Amino acid sequence: MNFVRRALAALGAVVALGGGLVAISSSPASAYDATPCLAPYWHSGVARYVQTCPDWGMSGTNDIPVYDLDASPPAIVGWIDAAGNDWYVCQKQVTQYDPYAYAGYYNDWFAYTLADNGKWGWAPEVFFQGGDNMEPDRKLALC
Repeated sequence: MNFVRRALAALGAVVALGGGLVAISSSPASAYDATPCLAPYWHSGVARYVQTCPDWGMSGTNDIPVYDLDASPPAIVGWIDAAGNDWYVCQKQVTQYDPYAYAGYYNDWFAYTLADNGKWGWAPEVFFQGGDNMEPDRKLALC
């Protein structure tokens, strides 16, 4: 009986240790997105729910490119002036192309939006503030 009790105690320690290791290593490393998109609101100009997201633009122009992801290769359909935070409809991961890279950042998540020229397309989330490479925005709706 003593042997069984010790064996069960040892097994419990191994299970507890194993569970601790699993808990520590089960989720990939990620940066906390301290500046996620804000709550959705109705944008009557485009008749959709949108979310304002903190973003930044390219050096020198402060613009964000907006792409037609159905084109092969993806083509720029317009630009967003990133002088302030901008609104986006939703986000999706795009894995059929290499991640978008700019200024040492890279990401395969894109956000659906309306370019300043009135054309709809996808903006690389490289230009979103917060988070880390290869991660979606923490609060922007999924498409």
